[in-house]
Amino acid sequence: MNEEALSEAFVAFRIATTEEMEGLRALVDELDLFHRNAIPDIFQKPDQHERTDSIRMLIEGPASDIIVAETDAGPIGLAAVIHKSLARTAVRTAREIVEIDMLVVAFPYRGRGVGKGLLARAERWARDRGVTACELGVWELNVAAIDFYESAGFSTAIRRMSKVLV
Repeated sequence: MNEEALSEAFVAFRIATTEEMEGLRALVDELDLFHRNAIPDIFQKPDQHERTDSIRMLIEGPASDIIVAETDAGPIGLAAVIHKSLARTAVRTAREIVEIDMLVVAFPYRGRGVGKGLLARAERWARDRGVTACELGVWELNVAAIDFYESAGFSTAIRRMSKVLV
């Protein structure tokens, strides 16, 4: 096998448990650091207890899970998935979606199929709940993530724009 390729045979995918929250926080910290460095006027370093609580809520939530990718060395990636019911409005039908709230692969394992595996498991998680659509948000400056999601079949459905007022 090519060293650059990481076969799924060496990566296991499973649902996270509360016992491993501290280990998963290292992956979430990597994602948080990327956002803080990229957009420091919006993102701040989270209080570690608050961040651990947010991870716990995703793991223990009745409509959410964290899917973990791991090797013998431990967790190398994760995807948080949340089943959401969007209410009908005057102009929009009611919908069921699964939001991929965050997806992160540890830097040394990027480009080796781990993210694709996590997305496939997120889609399976949605289908298992009878949901036929996955949605996610990605910052415009994260071109690599946009390219990755587009290569996986995602397309822009809505664009949120902002303007700093001075």
